Amino acid sequence: MPFCSLLKFPIVDPHRDKRDHILSAAERCFVRGGFHRSTMQDVAAEAGMSVGNVYRYFKSKDALVEGLVARDRAEVADDFEQLSPGDLMGSFTALMRRQIVGTGRAKAALWLEICTEAARNPAVGVVTRAYEVEIQGRLATFFDAVIQARTADHGGSPNPQALAGLVIAYLSGLMVKRAMSPVPDDAEQRLAELLAIVAAALEGRLMPSGNPVRAASHVEETI
Repeated sequence: MPFCSLLKFPIVDPHRDKRDHILSAAERCFVRGGFHRSTMQDVAAEAGMSVGNVYRYFKSKDALVEGLVARDRAEVADDFEQLSPGDLMGSFTALMRRQIVGTGRAKAALWLEICTEAARNPAVGVVTRAYEVEIQGRLATFFDAVIQARTADHGGSPNPQALAGLVIAYLSGLMVKRAMSPVPDDAEQRLAELLAIVAAALEGRLMPSGNPVRAASHVEETI
């Protein structure tokens, strides 16, 4: 499955800059005051616009959240477009570096705010779940390509979907910890840990396949 689109047609959106400006203002407000304490008036003040003008672009705070998720979704999709078939693990490492090392506490706090809202707001929940499904699908496609490209048999192949789910769980846990801790974590160490997990799975030393028999026998072999 190709990682890059064969044809790309640019979509001209005359309101994109204004929407991005408002979304950035909303992001700062949500990180600073939380989703529920922040109002559309707060967002308008942060953006230096009238409330009525903000409502022209986003009808509600839910719409702002949808916009933030869509923007992040587009950025991550672009990251996946950069994965190189000639250097799969190298380009994957670069992608994970951007996600782990390049993501600070403010971004993690925003993500936690959105996830918390998704747990109690069905409309936001639909958007965030769709995003997670898309990311897991992209990761699974990538891992499947890596597995197919391997020339040596390392004793078994992981389930690409299960490995993708494991990566998402790791990143999600890291984001929660980062959002809640006032002390910065060692981002390079966290990156190294995730890459070690992925490498172990791809080499057959860790089998996130959902098959407890295979996993148990592998543990016995290593004791």
